[in-house]
Amino acid sequence: LGAGLVMCFPLTNPNASAALASAVFARAALTLAIVAALLAVGRRLLARPNPATTALTGSIYTVYLFHFMAVYAFGAVIAPHISDPRLHMVVVAALAFLVSFALHFWLIAPAPFPQFIFNGRLPR
Repeated sequence: LGAGLVMCFPLTNPNASAALASAVFARAALTLAIVAALLAVGRRLLARPNPATTALTGSIYTVYLFHFMAVYAFGAVIAPHISDPRLHMVVVAALAFLVSFALHFWLIAPAPFPQFIFNGRLPR
């Protein structure tokens, strides 16, 4: 898309336009290669059944539903104690994920009714 825009609206200097088009194409090719490499690594590592990935995929709806509340709660509690915003974000995100995952593992997964309410799974 970027290269198409460069070709439709060339700069006043044709050499600059060609250089910009080359840079756009090079960046697009590099991005495509990086994405393909990451997908290949993911396929290689996650193609086999794994207890960790099974647990994470089983708890995804619970984590999605409850992490909002956990983020707000931990953000409000931790904000006065951590001044660096990047560290604050990492700590809040990690705590929200861990609390949401623990909530699923200990409260929702063992009982059929909460699994139906929060994950849409009917009891077997």
